[in-house]
Formats: sequence, structure tokens, C-alpha cells
Amino acid sequence: MARFVCNRHCDELRKCSPHTELDTLRALVNESGHANCISQFVWNKLTSSKESDDFKFLRFLIKNGVDVNRADQLGRSGLHFAVRYCLPETVKLLLSSGARSEVPDADGLTPVICASALGDDSLIKLLIKNGSSVNKASLTGMTPLMFASKNGHHTTVELLIKHGAKLDEADGSGLTALMFAAKHGQVDVVRVLLRNRARKDLSDRQKSTALMFAAEIGHVKIVKLLLESQRFDISGASITGYTALMLASINNHVEVFELLLSYDPSNLKQRNTRGQSALMLAALVGGAEIVHSLLKYNLDVNETDEAGDTALIFACESDNLEVVVKLLSKTADVNAIGSDGKTALLVASDKGNGLIVKLLLKRGARVNHADMHKETALMKASKKGHAEVILKLIKKGSNIGQQDKSERTALCLAIESCQLNSVEILINKGSSLSHTDSHGNTVLMRAARCGNTEITRAVVRKNNNIDATNDKGFTALMIAAENGARSVVETLLKKGAKVNVLNTSENSALTLASHKGHFEVVELLLKNGADVHQGNCTGSTALILAAQTDEPRTVRALLEAGSEVNRVNDDKLSPLCLAADKGFEENVKILLVKKYKAHLDSRCRKGWTPLMFASKKGHAGIVELLVKKGADVNLLNSDRWTALCIAARNDKHATVKYLMGEISEPEVQGEKALRVAALSGSLDTVQLLLKYVKNEILRSVGLNKSLYLACLHGHAHVVNFLCKRGANKYFSDFFGFTPLLLASSRGHCHVIRTLIKNGCDVNSVGRILVDFKDRLRNIGTSSSARIPITALNVAVECGYLDCVKVLLEAGADVNLLNHDHMTPLTIARIRNFPDIMAVLQEKGGKESEVTPTGASINTISATTIIIQGLQMCAINNAAAVTMEDVKFAAMDNSYIQVNNE
Repeated sequence: MARFVCNRHCDELRKCSPHTELDTLRALVNESGHANCISQFVWNKLTSSKESDDFKFLRFLIKNGVDVNRADQLGRSGLHFAVRYCLPETVKLLLSSGARSEVPDADGLTPVICASALGDDSLIKLLIKNGSSVNKASLTGMTPLMFASKNGHHTTVELLIKHGAKLDEADGSGLTALMFAAKHGQVDVVRVLLRNRARKDLSDRQKSTALMFAAEIGHVKIVKLLLESQRFDISGASITGYTALMLASINNHVEVFELLLSYDPSNLKQRNTRGQSALMLAALVGGAEIVHSLLKYNLDVNETDEAGDTALIFACESDNLEVVVKLLSKTADVNAIGSDGKTALLVASDKGNGLIVKLLLKRGARVNHADMHKETALMKASKKGHAEVILKLIKKGSNIGQQDKSERTALCLAIESCQLNSVEILINKGSSLSHTDSHGNTVLMRAARCGNTEITRAVVRKNNNIDATNDKGFTALMIAAENGARSVVETLLKKGAKVNVLNTSENSALTLASHKGHFEVVELLLKNGADVHQGNCTGSTALILAAQTDEPRTVRALLEAGSEVNRVNDDKLSPLCLAADKGFEENVKILLVKKYKAHLDSRCRKGWTPLMFASKKGHAGIVELLVKKGADVNLLNSDRWTALCIAARNDKHATVKYLMGEISEPEVQGEKALRVAALSGSLDTVQLLLKYVKNEILRSVGLNKSLYLACLHGHAHVVNFLCKRGANKYFSDFFGFTPLLLASSRGHCHVIRTLIKNGCDVNSVGRILVDFKDRLRNIGTSSSARIPITALNVAVECGYLDCVKVLLEAGADVNLLNHDHMTPLTIARIRNFPDIMAVLQEKGGKESEVTPTGASINTISATTIIIQGLQMCAINNAAAVTMEDVKFAAMDNSYIQVNNE
């Protein structure tokens, strides 16, 4: 068969959209000669269109050899679209042209399923005539009959049954056509299915039957049909234990319930898996009529479910007075204890139904019973603000001072819930205002924490101990100040609260408010004599704390009140340092106002200045502000880093660029910052700084040391850039490490690849320092103190399998002997690296001809320790160096020194 060769017209045809003119499409088809190249979008549109012109063009495409069974990404063919859009002529055309009627889409939906879901009987007949199966199911197991039943197409259901549809077939969830019809309230379909003897006793995987589905939705007619057609057992329960009667009860479908009850009243005591009966479920939803019907059968109203709850407790939860009355008329136990220790009274009090509470109290409900949280009915009513219930409970003798698990009284709970009415009632009824829990928290403190001014006034009016402290030293004023409750603070101050009391952390109300940025509270405290000089346990004054918040008004108010602008905390951090670090530019501007005389270059314990803090975080506006005000850009911190180096280390490109224009000796400092940028892996900053370093010697030093640092930290992108800018790929530090050796010792495969790509010889030999005692005697250059080593030796000794593979692929000598005449394979065996041994052997690696001695094994161990001293590896007991020696190597940073020598 000849193979068509596509041309440019085919490409244009594929790009056409459903909006392309038909004449254009026709021309392209004729010019290309390949009707099949038409886009799927156009095909889908044509097969779903009612337009006569589209139909004519569809015939044109078919005549020109288009594949009528082509499908889109969802597996939908033209026949699927024609059926979905109810286009009988298109369906006939496609079928007569060879369209396969049985092919499903990606969801397993066949054209006959689509037609059944739509209830298009004429299309179904046409499809059946062309060989479509009425029993082929979708991926979820749904057959055409199920789709038709679910959507209520009763004539379609009759048609499918006539053509052999299986009545009792189940889908993947076990649902039959009858269940689908019942579940979706399709009464006519149910009638047809039952007439054709569909089984109504079948259940799905959850053991639910058609009757249960009908009862759940309250469809009376379907329930009647199911009950009338043939007598059967309705006591069957689902996996969760629900019967049809229970489902009618919990959904309060009265008529369905009555039908089921009259059909078979013998199963009223059945329980679901939670131990709940139909009576309990009806009470739970407030179904008064159903409860009334059930009570006629003399059921035990005090039976409990698995959690211990009774029908009365459920009735109180549903807040239904009528149900409660009916249950009490049958001597329901008002003091039965349910789940979590609750009683009917506790539930009713929580709901706030005064009539139910009154009724329960009249029947003898225990007023002081507490649940598992030790909460009483009074507590529950108090925290919900149910004034009427509170009064009824107190009148019946509720203990107003009783405490819950957290030592809170009803008054405490009312305060915490900001229920003013409850608070006023409880105070007037004698609730103690002097109550204190085991942590020293008073009623007034709770009111202050609540932040409600009226509640605070109600409490403080009869409270004499306004300055009481809890176990953390907090007073009510401190709590209100920290929470920013200005009106509460004002109320307490008017009542004489002491403003300068300190808590156990030596914080005052002022420092607490300043730390949280509550300006209005700070302003109020200052007017009432708050001490601006008081520092807390970390030495932080209100100003130091305020400088760290985004509230410049607080900073200004404290300065105007005489706060010391240059006072530092225990870490020697000044307000200016902290404001610069946090990036609060307005605070910095205020602190730098001339009259306050802030020290521009104040230093913290580690020698950091405000400029350094701002540079680290990249706060460009603050950096520029400080420099313009005269901050010294050349100062060094205790690590001998300038603000420029700090900015470079933290990849703050814009700050680096600005500072380079402000420093003295930009080339010298730029070279130092260049190394720092390489260490941090900031390529943009490296590129920027290199532009400033034009001195040939400095540039060479900077490139080489930067390359070293980039290799050390695995920044391959920086390594690549530096190599292309002329960095010496064989540069070595005092210890003898070259960039390649260093990358191999750290396991940086990507860096190794980059170095090799830039021409680095994988077999180049470095001479590393191994005798630290010579180093200490200042004779580190002696030949006896150094050993020759290659990158492959290093990677093998350190156990980096991937690095070994990269080096071998690049041509590393697999049998190159080390200074002890041992091959990499022998070293891998001594170091017990079987995976590396396998790779070396695969590449032709051989064992050493010389048998390793104890001394040579010790040398390998020692060499590995030196190599991995950079990584602080564990020390081999056989190593020929002491712990002190290795610590010296690991801690000595001269080889990565970023400061000028």
C-alpha cells in the first residue's frame, strides 16, 4: 500500500481551528490530498454540529478518505460526539462509513452508553442494529441500563431490557440499575424494573439496598413500590448498621417512616454500629412526630448508645422542646451520664434553651454535675452568654465558685468568652473576684487579656488587688499593655495601677507594649510616668525593643520622652543596629535625627555596625542613608569582614554595587569581596566585582583564590565562569590542594566535570601536606612533609563513587601508583569500598604488586584524614597523626582566608 508523503498544505491543515472557513478547509484538503491531516478540533466540531454545511463537509471528508474512527486525547470518536449531540443523520453517516460502534472512550463510555444516558431511543436502536452491546460497561462498571435508570429514562430502560440488558448487573461499587433509580428518585424507572422482576433484595458493597436509598431521600412512592411488589425482609442493615427505618428516622422523613413501621414494626430495637436506635436518631434530629410514633411501642427511653448517650441527651442537642417533653413523659432519666460525662442539663445549658433547662431542673436534674472537663451547666451557660439559663441555674443552687480542670470558675469562663451579660450577672450574684488559679492568674488578669473595656470596668469596680502578679510576674496592666488594649490600660491606670512594676523577665508594661509596637498604649504609659530607662533581663530598653517593630511613632515618642538612643543590650546591640537589621527605614531615619546624637558606627559584641547589619539583609535604602550620614564603609568586624564582604557573602547584588562606589581602595576591597562572593556562589556578584579588579596581580590572586573557594563549596557555575576568565586551574593552597583535588575531596561531581570541561588534566599531581608536626615547627615546605596525590586517589580514599566514575570517564589513570606504590584498587580494598572496587576493576584496575605494610596502611588512613579534615571526618585509630594535629588542620582557615594577608 502506497505511503502518503505530507506537504506544507498538510501542516496548514493540522493548524486549522474549528473557526476556519469551510472553503479554506476544502481547498487545503484538495491541495494536500490528505483528508486525514485535518485537526482533531475541526473533526470534533464537524461531528457535533447541526449545521447542514458542516454535515456536507463531513461527507466530503469521508469521501476523501478521512479515518472515521479517529479519536481525541480523551478517546472520543466522531460517533461519540454525534451521539452526545443527538445527531441521527451524522450517526447514520458515520456508521455507514465504517465507524465502530463498540469502541469506548478513555472513561470506557461507548456510544450506546452515551445515548442511554441521554435517553435517545432512536439512536440506541440504530446503534444496536449496528452491533452495539447493551451490556458493555464503563470503567466504573456502569452499564447503559444503569445510566438510563439513574437519569430517569423509563422508555429507554424498557428498550434496553427488551434487547437483553442484564437487570441485576452491578457496577464497581455494587450498585444495580434498581439502586441507581431508587437513589435518584426515578419512580417510573423503578416501576419498569420491578415489573421486569429486578431483584430488590440485592445490596451494594456498603450493604445498602434500593429500599435504604429510597428511605434516605424520603421518596414515598418508591418505598411503596418496593414494599408492594413482593414481601421481603426490611431489617437488613448497611455496613454502618443503618436500616431503612433508621435512615428515614435520621432524615426525619415521617411518611416513609410510617410506611416502614406499618410494614414491619418488629425491628425497632435494632442498633447501628454506634449503638444508636431509630428513637435516638429521631431525637438527634428533632423528629417529634417520629419520636411520638416510636414511643407508642413502649421502647426503653433510657437505653444508651456505645458512647453512653440517651435519646434525651440527643433531644437536648437538637434543641427540640417537643421531643424533650415527650421523652420526659415516658420517664426519661434526666441525670443519665453520656459521652464525655455530659448530661441532658449540660447540653441544654450549652445550647441556651431556657425552657428545656427549666423543665429538666423541675424533673430533678443535678445542677452541679460536671463533665470530664469538670465543667458544670453554669459554666457552659456562662461562656455562651445565656443569661436566662444562668439565672435559673443559680436559683436552683448552682455552685458559683466551682472550678473546671483549668481552675476556672464560671466567671473566668464568661470573661474569657467576652460575655458581658454573664459577667455582670455572676458578679452581682456573688462570684468571687479574688479567685486565683495555681499560676497566680486573677480574675482581673483574665479581664485584661480579654481586652473588653466594659468587662474590665465591671471587674475592677469591686477589685482591690489591682497590682497582683502571677507566677511570671505579670500584672493585669502588663497583660493589657502587651495585647495592645488601650482602653483597658486606661481603665486600669485610672484605678491606680502601678506603671513600673517588673515581671520575672524584668519587663515592664512599657517594654512589653513597645516590643509589640502598640504606639497608643506606649503613649498612654509615658503620660502616666513609665520609666523609659528600664531594661529587661537581656538589657533591652523600650527603645531597643521598639526599634525592631514597624511602628516609627513609638520610636519617636520614646526618644522625645528621653530614652537613651545609644543604650545597648547585653549583646551590645543599639537601637540603630537593630532597626537597620530589621529593615525599618523610618525607624533608622528617626534615630539619625541630629538632636538625638545616635552613634552611626556603634558596634555590637561581634564588631558589627548598623551598616553591616543593613548590608547583610540587603536593605538598600538604609545602606544608602547610613553612608550619606557618614557611616564608615571601611570598618572591619571581629572576623575582619567589611560591610561590602558581608553583602557579597549574602548575595546582595544591589548593595555590593552601591558600596563599591563608596569604599576606599575599591580594587583591594573588591578582590577580597570577590572571594567572598565566590564562596557564596553568587555569580552575578562575582561578575560585578571582577569588573572593579583591574590590577593584574590582584586580579590573578582574586581569580585563583575565588576558584578555590567556589570548588570548596561546590558552585560549578562560578567555577565555569572563573575558568573562562583565566583562573589558574592548578593553583594550590598551603596544604597543596588544587581545585580538582579539593572538589574530589568534597564529592562535588558537577565541579569536577566543569574543571575537566575547561581543560583540567585529571592526572595532574598535587603535593599535599601530611606532617602537621612539621607545620607546627614552621618547616611545612620540607619534601618529607608532603606526598604526591591525584584526584582519583583522593576520590577513592574518600569513598566518592560518583566522582570516581566521572574521573575514570575523563581518562584518569586507573593503575597510577601512589607514593607507597599502591594502586587505586588496593586503596579501595584497604578502605573497604566494594562499589568503588567494582568500578575500578571494570575499567581495568589492578591490585598493587607490592603487599601493603602496616606503615603504608597507616599512611593511607592518615592521608584520608588530612583530606577529609576539611569535612571533620572521624579519625581512624590506626592513623599516624594525633587528634590535636587533625583539629589543627580542620580549624586552620588560612587556606580559605578571605582577608588580606
